[in-house]
Amino acid sequence: MEKGLKQQESNSSADRIKRKGGHITKDMLVKAAKMTRSKTISDVEYLKKITHLHLAEKKISTLQNAPFELCSNLRVLYLHDNNISKMVEQPLKIPKVTHLYLQNNEVDKVEGLQKAASLSKLYLSGNKISTFEGLEHCSSLSELHLSDQNLEDDCGKSSCMEIPEASLRAMSRTLTTLTVANAGITTLEPFLLLNSLERLDASRNKLDDIKSVCRYLDGAVRLSILDLRGNPICKARKYREMLVISSHIENLDGKDILDQERQFLIAMKAKRGGKKASSKKHNENSKQQKPMFQIGKKS
Repeated sequence: MEKGLKQQESNSSADRIKRKGGHITKDMLVKAAKMTRSKTISDVEYLKKITHLHLAEKKISTLQNAPFELCSNLRVLYLHDNNISKMVEQPLKIPKVTHLYLQNNEVDKVEGLQKAASLSKLYLSGNKISTFEGLEHCSSLSELHLSDQNLEDDCGKSSCMEIPEASLRAMSRTLTTLTVANAGITTLEPFLLLNSLERLDASRNKLDDIKSVCRYLDGAVRLSILDLRGNPICKARKYREMLVISSHIENLDGKDILDQERQFLIAMKAKRGGKKASSKKHNENSKQQKPMFQIGKKS
């Protein structure tokens, strides 16, 4: 009877693994390629030719031992909407991959990209990454998508994602697009390290200091598109006016900033400043003037 129970437990465990998915095999790679195939070509020769692999929604749970080296010409790898919780400690053999789609998985740590030198676009939204690092060798990265990380503490409260300074410096020269919506961010100033950033989506965060955002915009000289919708600062008085005047961005919260709008707001600010200065000077002059005589009450 004990032997029967052990066998039942083993079968139950195997069923769970099967339902959840598992490792990527050569057969999966062949089926995931959608390139037209000659009937006479072997699997090995076919895999050498493919440039795109469609492995989304395959219930994959790990990238460990994935035979990507068989796809020596691979450029685009779709792995989104799986159950991947662990990438791989050893470098993934994807030296020519430029686009890697890993959004909507269970990834909590970025690993295995030491040899992904050609990677230019990385999609990691909808995972469980609390501290973002591991891209020190991705010298060609231009787009990074990190929105909506599923981070909750023991009390069920959402926590914020951290991006260490070393990670920002590693991407500083190449990154042009960054999406960090709903990441618990309270300030944009650390992103000043990203010297080439042109597009930033920081919507649905916890930004509440408009002066801090203005300081960031003053230093983000290449930024042209900024999305801050859903942050507390959006409710601040003259929110859009302050950000438009203090920057050179061309689009704020999905709405283009025309030259006429910027010039009008600058002129209005100068006009208000002139009125305030004139009023202040008038008040000072009034205080300095003394009456020549005083009218008293009749006795």
